[in-house]
Amino acid sequence: MADSSCDDIAIIGAGIAGTYAAWRLRKQNKQITIYEFSNRVGGRMYTLHFPGIPDINIELGAMRYRPEEHKLLNDTILQLGLPIIDFPLGDGIHRDTRRYVRGVHLREDELGMDRLKTPFNLSAEEFKPVDELRWEMFRNNTDVLTTTVPDAIKQLHVKTRDGVAMYKQSIQSVKHKSISIEAQNYIEQTSPFRATETVTSASMNVMTSPPSTSSKRVSKTVATGMNSIPIALLREFLLTSSRHCLKLNNHLKAITKNGDDSYELYFETTETKKGRTRIQRFSCMTFTT
Repeated sequence: MADSSCDDIAIIGAGIAGTYAAWRLRKQNKQITIYEFSNRVGGRMYTLHFPGIPDINIELGAMRYRPEEHKLLNDTILQLGLPIIDFPLGDGIHRDTRRYVRGVHLREDELGMDRLKTPFNLSAEEFKPVDELRWEMFRNNTDVLTTTVPDAIKQLHVKTRDGVAMYKQSIQSVKHKSISIEAQNYIEQTSPFRATETVTSASMNVMTSPPSTSSKRVSKTVATGMNSIPIALLREFLLTSSRHCLKLNNHLKAITKNGDDSYELYFETTETKKGRTRIQRFSCMTFTT
């Protein structure tokens, strides 16, 4: 189709996935548009700053990464020339982190260690720090100790005592088979990512070794804020060709296929006020595949 309003490629979402896809495709001599629901770029990578204090990053989403585990991300940051620094709090939750659980304020290092401050009615066998309880759950109720495959793929081979593979059940199902309801509440209500302790696949949660008592793994971050990664990707994408475009405040409503193998994308225009984005009115765009 010769219509200049027609995209060769439409990318939905201007988060890290959308901006990275656009960046990788930027030199393909295609007309590419990114459509974003809100009025900002970055998605889960969302960095704010206090007024007058631009050198302190407030990360509302992604805040750190581990180079050995996130190689693609690390390589991309290096290619973009962004400044990488150590994440000062390291990996995991810092021992001095303050928690508010079941109406009680306590430090991370008091949870599961101080019976008077830990607001859970746990048995003597289950009263311990969360990571230790999770490890005992896997050690005592799965074949993690006897599964002889490389650690990198062990989580896909471990089974619970009833013979069910981890990838065939949720982590919540494993906990139901292994520990008390109160212990399940203890793990879920103190987890920084509660969804990973309930509905996700158990294979993503398997502990293949005891919690480490050694120094934490090194974590890195971007000195200018994690949000600078998608912004830098977008900048290079837009500078590569005048045919590239970003359209904010567009919500994809539907897709239909035409007889000439082109597609029509139907968008609703949105409006963002005080950080909240809502649908405003209906519009239509067409592009070829």
